[in-house]
Amino acid sequence: MAHDVAIELAYILSLQLNQTIEPDQNVSMGENQAWDSLKHIEIIMCVEESFGVSFLTQEIPELTSQARLLARLQELLGQA
Repeated sequence: MAHDVAIELAYILSLQLNQTIEPDQNVSMGENQAWDSLKHIEIIMCVEESFGVSFLTQEIPELTSQARLLARLQELLGQA
């Protein structure tokens, strides 16, 4: 199931960033020009909707990489 979360997250990032993102990659806001502050909010909203989770407002600014998003999703989904 954890692998499914990684695959779905990679798919969401691929759509949002308009490029192929693999589940084992670790794209981040600081390294990807397409991932700006507006795109960050769009990614967060899409991830929340797709996985049925809600991130705390104060944690959203820290979820700026594929690895951080995946780790937090696994925690929220009870897979950590």
